This record gives sequence, C-alpha cells and structure tokens, in this order.
Amino acid sequence: MSDVKSWEYYGTSDERTIDRVGYVRAVACALEFLRLMTPMTQDDVPTIFKVKYVVGYHAFSSLNQLIPDLPTLRWPLNGESARHLRNDLVHYTPRHDVHGAHLDTSRPREALVEHYATKSFTDVAAQLDMYLGDLLEETDTHLRS
Repeated sequence: MSDVKSWEYYGTSDERTIDRVGYVRAVACALEFLRLMTPMTQDDVPTIFKVKYVVGYHAFSSLNQLIPDLPTLRWPLNGESARHLRNDLVHYTPRHDVHGAHLDTSRPREALVEHYATKSFTDVAAQLDMYLGDLLEETDTHLRS
C-alpha cells in the first residue's frame, strides 16, 4: 500500500528518491527558519551567529550528500578551521590548542570566530548570511526542478 498524498506531492519522482527529496525539504525548512528568525534576534548577534553557523554547517554537509550536482558554494571558513569552530560553538569549550590569552573574554563568541577565521566577526557573519541565502536559493531551485 502506498501513501497516495505523498505520491501526488512528489509527483513523478522515482520511489527510491522520495526519501532523498524529503530530507532536502527538511534541510530547506531549517534554512528558511534561520532566514525568518534573523530579524527577530538582532539584539543578540553572537547567539544567532552560533545557531546559523551550526545549522548551516550541517545543512551544507547534508546537501552535498543529497544533491550531487549542488553548485560549489564557498563556506565562510575553510578546512579544519570550519569544523573546529563548529565543535567549539556546540560544546562551549575551545579546543585545547586555543589558549585563553588569544580570546577576549568580554566577547567570547566573536573572539573565537576571529581566532579561527583570522578576520573580523562582522565580516564572517556577513559572509555566513550571504552563504546561507545562496544555499537556500540553490536548494529551492533543486526542489523545483
């Protein structure tokens, strides 16, 4: 027995890809949530940056596996720095090789981002916003095709 509503919704998709399309839609919903949430959280930029970075990091990773022809978009940080920042943002404790002397304790998240990115927090936050918008647009384009 098949789910008629789902089949009508996914149209002519091959049954093997229905799960994949569902996952892509779930990631698109998470990205859309970030877009909608941003204007309401302007008074706490470091916290919303953390949420955007972690969700975006996982969305990027997932979409690269789900959409093989996803255009290459440039994540704001490269290589191991991207993963280390994600881990530090999630686990709240900087890696053992990040010394407290390098971080401004009056602005811990911003300093952590600047440590890994070697550019200003404001620049990285702007790059992340632009990247997430592009990623959502590419995801929407894929879902419409």
